Formats: sequence, structure tokens, C-alpha cells
Amino acid sequence: MKGLFLFFLALIASSVAQAKDPFACMYSGNVPSKGIFTFEIWRAPDFDKDTSFRLCDLAGETFLLVKAKAGKSFKVRRIDLDAAQFTKFKGLYQDALGANFKDDTVGLDGSSWCLEASRMQYLKACFWSPGENTDARGVGSFLVLGTALWEFAQFGNSNGKLY
Repeated sequence: MKGLFLFFLALIASSVAQAKDPFACMYSGNVPSKGIFTFEIWRAPDFDKDTSFRLCDLAGETFLLVKAKAGKSFKVRRIDLDAAQFTKFKGLYQDALGANFKDDTVGLDGSSWCLEASRMQYLKACFWSPGENTDARGVGSFLVLGTALWEFAQFGNSNGKLY
């Protein structure tokens, strides 16, 4: 009986270990990575609908993962990048790291934009509606990165104000 219990426990553990996160960059051996950065946009008034972007570079294979979430369900799409596209997004990311992280502007309505990365240390910065008073707040490079990702993923602004 004890042996049967251990067998089922091992079976469950192995199936959990094999479950893949469709929004993770995967190294060989199925080791997940958060990639270079993750950029998330929650747009008001539909905060249960958010979009996340993850830039991946796995041994020269470069791609962008796009996760569109609505409620509890989500879809992940992979967009392969050529060298110029990858360089552009990596450069925009580097520029966004120069944003004014001390900005504490908030509002009653708007969107939330977050950049998450692991360089030498973990970083996560979120801004309320970076399109509002962009220059005065010092978040222009943050806005440029988010808008470039949004437009590249072909969402456009046909379904409302992005920021």
C-alpha cells in the first residue's frame, strides 16, 4: 500500500514538473526563463483584460511572446524576430530603464504599465497612464517601449485609447 502511494505521488510530481508555462521562454531541457524583460499593460476600464509582452533570446533564436488575457482565459502568441527587430526592442528596453522611477502620479481612471526584468537584480516598475504629462513625469522612454510593443503586435488603437 505504501509503495502504491509513493508511486502515485511520484507520478503526480513528474506531471507537474512537465507542465509548461506557455508564456515562458524555454531553454533546452525545458528550463523556463523570464527572458530579457516582460512588459504588461492593463487598460482601463477593462482591468480584467491585460496584455503582456516578453522578449526572448535563446541561443540566437529571438522572439516576442504576446499574452492577451481576458478574465481567467488567455492566449499566447509567438512572433519570431529578425536581428534588426530584436536590436530595436532591446534598445528601447535599455532606454526605458532610464525612466523616472520616482514618478508617483496616480489617477482615478487610466491604465497601468509595468516593466519587469532581471538584470543583475530583480526590477519591477509600474506607472499609471504614462501618456499623461509624459515629459514632465520623465516616463517618455517607458511610453515609447510600450507603444512600440503594442503596435508591433498589431493591436493598434482601434479599440480605444492605449494609455
